[in-house]
Amino acid sequence: MKIRAGSILIIVIFLIATGVCRAQNKPEKEPPKKLEPIGVGELVQSLDFEDINGKKGSTEDYQDWIIVYSLADRKSHKTLIAWIDDVGPRVAKAHPEVKIAYINFADVTIVPTPLRHLIGSILRLINQRSSDQMKEDYASQGVFIDSDKLRFVMVPDWTGKYLQAFRLPNAKNYRSYVTVEGKILAMFDAQTQNIKETFINFFDQLIASRQSVRSAIEPLPESKTPAPAENPQKPGSTPAK
Repeated sequence: MKIRAGSILIIVIFLIATGVCRAQNKPEKEPPKKLEPIGVGELVQSLDFEDINGKKGSTEDYQDWIIVYSLADRKSHKTLIAWIDDVGPRVAKAHPEVKIAYINFADVTIVPTPLRHLIGSILRLINQRSSDQMKEDYASQGVFIDSDKLRFVMVPDWTGKYLQAFRLPNAKNYRSYVTVEGKILAMFDAQTQNIKETFINFFDQLIASRQSVRSAIEPLPESKTPAPAENPQKPGSTPAK
């Protein structure tokens, strides 16, 4: 059966009109609610990750560590390292007994999937150079980087998974969080006044408070002074005159 051109045109117009009507009658989706970034007093969920060198890990591996989380992109990262690379050695030198892990999430969500391998190679090179420079900077201040007490982990965030964990839309403005047992105790960003001294003073107070708590819950050492001898008199007897 042949179909005339005029009939085809009518059918096309009908289909278009039907589609427009359906689109107009379709209820509009509510815009997603804007969540506030995670803040002081909240808990950071347990996070599994693969660092820039392909080594897998988890925040569960740092249960007894102080974790400093930082999130930044290629631009805000420069502002972040301008102060954190300076205060890091000072904190480590002042508190050599404390375990501190710096876990940095690099916002690379802008990178298309086909280019991830190439960008990953560049990031590994940059990270290696930064690590070498960091060792020199720490050593110049008398601090030896012992991986049992001081660690630096760089994790590329290709999909926004870690941004989402901190309820951040992006990392155009960097944020740093200090956590103990997953709880956020302090947050630092570009708006923090006197950020270097504020960060160092916070750490001093944090370590002092942890030591006070530890001293309060630890049992006192056993006394080596012999206990006084008991009175050999029988119960109920009268002391001799």
